Amino acid sequence: MVKPLRAASATALCLLLVSAGGCAKVIGLDDFTETDEAAEEERETPPADLSCDLPRITNSCANCLHTACEAECRGCAGNPDCEAILDCTEGCTSGNTTCFNDCIGDNPDGADDFLNLYSDVACAFTTCKLACLGRRGNLLEPCNLGEQCASGLCSGRVGGWCTAQCATSADCGAGNGCIALPNANVCFMGCVTPADCYPGLDCQRARDVSGVEGWVCAGIAPAP
Repeated sequence: MVKPLRAASATALCLLLVSAGGCAKVIGLDDFTETDEAAEEERETPPADLSCDLPRITNSCANCLHTACEAECRGCAGNPDCEAILDCTEGCTSGNTTCFNDCIGDNPDGADDFLNLYSDVACAFTTCKLACLGRRGNLLEPCNLGEQCASGLCSGRVGGWCTAQCATSADCGAGNGCIALPNANVCFMGCVTPADCYPGLDCQRARDVSGVEGWVCAGIAPAP
């Protein structure tokens, strides 16, 4: 069975697949077009010998995919079924998660290579988030490095999340927890089952800074 695309992936793909201005208005990022066009003017056209590009992505995004995500890009470019998924998504409209999933389902042998590049925790939306979406990661969005996050803080592991210092769990948003670590109190993503967590993380019991017990996503057990 082909694993369906997560909702976050579909939202991110919307930004890349649809004309930037139209999609930006749908999700409230009206400055996306301006930011992206400015970056595009400063960059040359991506090299023609490598293509793993979704339809209508910008040159700045494509350049990042071809360099920072080169291994994943080559994996898709060398797989005809992955290329078929890319071609199929040209017909997908803003917010149409079913269309994205159908493209993957119709080309199952390309699914792994496609999601290795374009899932919400993959290189396109972590390492290349700024180039492709025109912004850094918000709280609890996936990351690999602190520089990929608006707060400057990643959870410190590949497949992590953008975190931030906190005083109470309310600072981390509903359902999430402010956990005391040795050097600071930081936000952890709340969960009910491991399926709620990013790949490589587990859903573990923890006590927040106020002593309230709950469940959070972690690679190692957070402070009890």
